[in-house]
Amino acid sequence: MTVENLRSRKDYQLPDEEVFAPSEDDQTNQENLRRLIEQVKSSIGIIPFIGAGISIPFGFPGWTGFLLSQAAIAGIQREVRSNLKQNDYEAAAELLLNKLTPFGLQAAIEQNFGDHRLKITKEDVPKPLRYVVQLSKGPVFTTNFDRVLEQVYEALGHPFQGIVQGARPDQTIRALHQNQLKLIKLHGDWEERTDRVLTRSDYERHYGYRDKEIIDFSLPLPRLIKQVLTGRPLLFIGCSLNKDRTIDVLRQSVMDFPESTHFAIVEAPRSKKGKLEKARHLSEHNILPLWYQFGRHESIERILSSVISGAIDHKEASQTPVSSRGHTNPFDHGRPVPANRFEGRREQLGIIRNKFGGDTSQCLSIMGLRRTGRSSLLRYIRERPLEFCESYQRPIIVFLDLLDSRFETPTGLLEGLRRGISEATGNFPWGDQNEPFDVVDGLTRIVSEGYRLIILLDEFESIKERMDLFERWGKDWRAKVNAGLFVLGICSQRPLAELYRSWGLSSPFANIFTQMTLGAFEDVEWRNLVTERFRITSKSASDLDLSLIYELSGGLPYFTQLAASILWEYSDHEITQRIYRREAFPRFAEIWRTLTPREQHALRYATAVQNLSTPSPAIVRSLTTYGLLRRNGSPFSCAFRNFLETQE
Repeated sequence: MTVENLRSRKDYQLPDEEVFAPSEDDQTNQENLRRLIEQVKSSIGIIPFIGAGISIPFGFPGWTGFLLSQAAIAGIQREVRSNLKQNDYEAAAELLLNKLTPFGLQAAIEQNFGDHRLKITKEDVPKPLRYVVQLSKGPVFTTNFDRVLEQVYEALGHPFQGIVQGARPDQTIRALHQNQLKLIKLHGDWEERTDRVLTRSDYERHYGYRDKEIIDFSLPLPRLIKQVLTGRPLLFIGCSLNKDRTIDVLRQSVMDFPESTHFAIVEAPRSKKGKLEKARHLSEHNILPLWYQFGRHESIERILSSVISGAIDHKEASQTPVSSRGHTNPFDHGRPVPANRFEGRREQLGIIRNKFGGDTSQCLSIMGLRRTGRSSLLRYIRERPLEFCESYQRPIIVFLDLLDSRFETPTGLLEGLRRGISEATGNFPWGDQNEPFDVVDGLTRIVSEGYRLIILLDEFESIKERMDLFERWGKDWRAKVNAGLFVLGICSQRPLAELYRSWGLSSPFANIFTQMTLGAFEDVEWRNLVTERFRITSKSASDLDLSLIYELSGGLPYFTQLAASILWEYSDHEITQRIYRREAFPRFAEIWRTLTPREQHALRYATAVQNLSTPSPAIVRSLTTYGLLRRNGSPFSCAFRNFLETQE
């Protein structure tokens, strides 16, 4: 297929600029591009696998640059260069470990890859990464230590549902099977050494054997990577794909499953011989390359643009978004809303104020299904403490997200609490060993000094995966609440007693919480949100616009902002409905999976499915409170009704 033939087709369009490598690669690239687009358009899509090359534009060093710079500091440039010439990066890192000491290497990693080097806003995100975010239907994999991807997805309104570090098979396979938007950091993170894979000793510990040609598939990490590689097609971006142990796992996977296929955007070597060797290397690993000329890294953007253009509906692609005419889209969806953009929930805010700011503060259980703004509410409370307490009460509000890997254990929670108190007061309340007696003494001092400590816990359900660690924790924290050391605000999808019962346990928190449910916005709240956001961008929302938004969203916060965002972008009702369904159906599926069989039955009954028994009034009331049913008993959204019609 020629370039001209390709450009004449409506299903995808190449940019006018030269994108690919030398002319003899054109036909190969066009065919591989076609296959990649077909994969992206499929129901399971493609999984991005992001390498270090993506982080370099943000000022982070590549692996070669990092190792050489540290070799210069350590005075072992010759030895490290010798290893790098042989592509033996793990041996080079091992030399640095021995020379700098583990503490020194950790300090170097933090200096070069730590968060202090990074603060990404929406405007900072380069187009290649914008396209990567658009490609992401499910999990994203990386071996990078930095947090570029976390901040990019957050800035673009699509925050990861969780960060998984190292070999966590249960979390990773669940993300694959349920197509969850999670970041899987296979080789760990800059902040924690335990799961990091960098030096030869790290590789031997996690992959097995000193001989790099042999992989021990009884170990969790290579076994997990093999499962990933054989289960879903990957698109490698910013990866050198030189020979290393991760690539050796891929080679073994190809031997066992020769029908598997992956893709990569690859820089062509300078020489023809090098190009042929690279092509053979990729072919041996079932990787279809999209080549670009040596040093022309800007071509990555054009290749990804071609993929995105080919994967989206032609009519949508040809429609000019209104956002290109001078204003940024004013609607937030997919990430917690900043405090200065938080809207609605007046009744709930009043309840929180009465419970946290009363003469005697009380614990609060905040319930809501996914996409009802739980995390946004907690962040608002944290950032506006004097809206909920008087200044003389000296409130300290500490927010801990239980999906954060730092808080996977009770000890991690105590450390997060210790640091939160230190940030508020300027002093650590107890030592870094978090000894039980020290913790209680420190909390007692905080209370005696007149502070009111409020701890907000988000994503409470996640402790189920670590219940062996948290089974006794609940009783301990209940005792601390009863002693007046702090109060709790816990966000969960279900009542705490119901959660513990589903885990086969009795709740340790009985009778200390007031319950509050987040459902749909009040009518005046969602209308004010939409009309005000349109107004500040010099536009207006007509009655027909508002009617469409309500029919699609039913006043639920996330879905209201999603529908309004698309309508603001395209100013076309037909396109808005089509894009909304495409974007909302995966979110509907997330909610559906969290429901009980009785709740699912009640929702299908609401769509007038024949021969279903009448659901119990209690179930209907619960679904109405959560916002999934309107007060008239119908599904909250016409699109949600369409989704329900596909479920059995």
